Amino acid sequence: MKNPFSYILSLLSPKTQEDYKRAVADYNVAIEIESKDAAAYNNRGNSKSKIGDYKAAIADYNTAIEINPEFAAAYNNRGITKAKIGDYSGAIVDFNTAIEIDPKEAAIYNNRGNSKVKIGYYRASLADYNAAIEIDPEYAEAYNNRGHSKFMLEDYNEAIADYDIAKKLQNTKQLTS
Repeated sequence: MKNPFSYILSLLSPKTQEDYKRAVADYNVAIEIESKDAAAYNNRGNSKSKIGDYKAAIADYNTAIEINPEFAAAYNNRGITKAKIGDYSGAIVDFNTAIEIDPKEAAIYNNRGNSKVKIGYYRASLADYNAAIEIDPEYAEAYNNRGHSKFMLEDYNEAIADYDIAKKLQNTKQLTS
């Protein structure tokens, strides 16, 4: 029997549409070998989402969740994909579930905040960005997003302060990478 992880390891850093299409094909093989591998379905869903096949990506996340109902990353990724197709309320439900499972993952709060912004809930998004920043004080994207919400709420001085922190953190990250 082939090892499905050899296929998965070859897919760690796809960069182009063709890379993602190859990744989908390789995950197909991995899933054929081990049909109950929730991570393979989740990762194939990520690749499908990257090539714009959102319906199929959501189907893969659904399967990953059926296999492992405690798979926070699958809920998060399904939420991201739902947001890409404009289903912000559905995305928020998925982010809520992901947070219940993994309350220490800053990116999930950031993603939920982004969906709240898309439906005009700027004030509510602040709590999510605050939570993301509390978990990861160097999360530049969360500062930037919080700054945007503050700007939309006409809290310009606080928005500028967040944008400045985001820029500083991003510059520091670039210098150390």
